Amino acid sequence: MSGGREITAKLGDTLGAIAAREGVPLDVLWNHEKNRAVRERGHPDLVYPGDSVFVPFPEEKWAQGQTGGEIAAKLNVPPVPLRLRIHVNGVPTEGVTCTPSFAPEEPKKTEKGGKLELALRPGVGKFTMHVELPPPKKKEGEEGDPPPLLAPKRELTFLVGHLVNDVALLQARLTNLGFHCGAIDGQLGKRTRGALRRFQKAFGLERNGDPEHRPTQDKLRQLHQEGWDQKLTDEDKLGASPSPMHPEPSPQMRPNTSRNVAC
Repeated sequence: MSGGREITAKLGDTLGAIAAREGVPLDVLWNHEKNRAVRERGHPDLVYPGDSVFVPFPEEKWAQGQTGGEIAAKLNVPPVPLRLRIHVNGVPTEGVTCTPSFAPEEPKKTEKGGKLELALRPGVGKFTMHVELPPPKKKEGEEGDPPPLLAPKRELTFLVGHLVNDVALLQARLTNLGFHCGAIDGQLGKRTRGALRRFQKAFGLERNGDPEHRPTQDKLRQLHQEGWDQKLTDEDKLGASPSPMHPEPSPQMRPNTSRNVAC
């Protein structure tokens, strides 16, 4: 069967989510000539609300069987890696126990540097994760036991894919990369625009301080997909705050994206 139909991407959509929803292999959507504009962005997660995505009709497959018998078919949809880094009081922390709602039977602990990787089912738009922080460690030369954490157990809510044009999330991403904005307060002030211009300068982008600048958004996403740590010069980080403030944890993220989560 040939042909297909055009669908309009919604907020939170990725190519993998669309493929799972439509019952079409991801590589079929990714490699289709009519989806070249999405493919040129370099990653199937980079789908924006309003994008037109062509979904070809599924190919017909035949199987032999006996009259009155049953044939089982299984759709193999690979999971999407979701990478996080958990911060406690601004410090990447090892040993944080994390239990996501989509896999409550499989709690995982953060590794060195607070790193955590989860296997996310395509199409998941929202989930919660129960987080249990380890007891604080005693510092060298410190007398007595360290004070207990005020809230060692927390529940975080994740909205997958809801990252577009959100000032607080822009501030979080810039801060994660070393371009500090001060308080992550969702306000597009002078410090945030200054950090954004420093980021744009460091990566050869137009220095317009515009959070809706598409090449800037694409570069921020790309850097989070490529790895945890970026090598930045002192000039890149000018204006850095020595101890950036973190909001109450309300992280939002898209699959296959490295993000820091403040606890």
